[in-house]
Amino acid sequence: MERAICAEPALAALDVEMAAMYKQALSKTTNKDALRAQQRQWLKERNACGNTSGIGRCIQSQYKLRLSQLQ
Repeated sequence: MERAICAEPALAALDVEMAAMYKQALSKTTNKDALRAQQRQWLKERNACGNTSGIGRCIQSQYKLRLSQLQ
């Protein structure tokens, strides 16, 4: 999964954006454990994209969904 993300500049940019957004959300939340659990669940869903034929579109969709949730 990491190779697929790093190989595609648009996905790599989303990954950088996700890291920043997650860090910001983590610093603001009063329930860090719940946010971490949600992020782990999201990672499982993102990683499930590896089992699909449209892996790039699937990953991009997962990132956009999670970024909107973190905002």
